[in-house]
Amino acid sequence: MAVLETSYSWDFAETASTGGLKAFPTKGYAERFSFYVETGAGCTATVRWETRAGSSAGPWATLASTALSTSAVWFVQNNGPLEWIRPYCVAKTTGTLTARVIGN
Repeated sequence: MAVLETSYSWDFAETASTGGLKAFPTKGYAERFSFYVETGAGCTATVRWETRAGSSAGPWATLASTALSTSAVWFVQNNGPLEWIRPYCVAKTTGTLTARVIGN
């Protein structure tokens, strides 16, 4: 069975905002996922990738988590299938924080 490739990105606000961003439904799109998180200049953060089955309402399970220094990139891969995914920012200084997932 052919599985579609997908990608999705999230941007956390320039302020020190934390929490989970809108969940992305991956069901039917991919079986393997590459997760990226990048901090901009002057931004440090503690982030995690979360997954959920059934609906996008919690609770969420943690796939991976890390602390990032300024101007850093974190990369992690995970096999699926996964149904819902989202980045969750535990702590963050001001500056840019971008999260992206690519699935195939």
